[in-house]
Amino acid sequence: MLYTEGHKKIADMTPTEFEMLGLNVLKGYAETEGLKDFKITHNKKIKTSDGRYQIDVYAEFTALGTKIKVLCECKKYKNRVNRDKVTVLHKKLESIGAHKGILISTSDYQSGAIKYAEAHGIALIRANDYNYNLVSHSSGTLDLNTDDPFVYL
Repeated sequence: MLYTEGHKKIADMTPTEFEMLGLNVLKGYAETEGLKDFKITHNKKIKTSDGRYQIDVYAEFTALGTKIKVLCECKKYKNRVNRDKVTVLHKKLESIGAHKGILISTSDYQSGAIKYAEAHGIALIRANDYNYNLVSHSSGTLDLNTDDPFVYL
């Protein structure tokens, strides 16, 4: 459960507070998994050869001797997330050379956004006051029989 007594409901959060909630969820996941050399940053600005990008939540950790980069965008929306928002995240992944993308939203996703995310390995998550619902797993498939704790947030 994400909402507990004494904490703000997601509906009452500012967009920045929602981004910090996303950061804390990812940080908790990293701690649960014991990720090596884990670092996480809010509102990261990254300069690449084709421009400068702002990332809501940026994380790095080491696995198999490789630095893994994760980009997470947090969208506090009332309307369904369209494909364009997922496409923008995918383009950021390519430009920055990141390995995984996660989009957390307070609203549902349009079918085109889900299809695009599945095709490009982007995780889509819907957040509400009481839980996170995994819409599309980062592997492109959703296996509810997995031991992955992120599935059960």
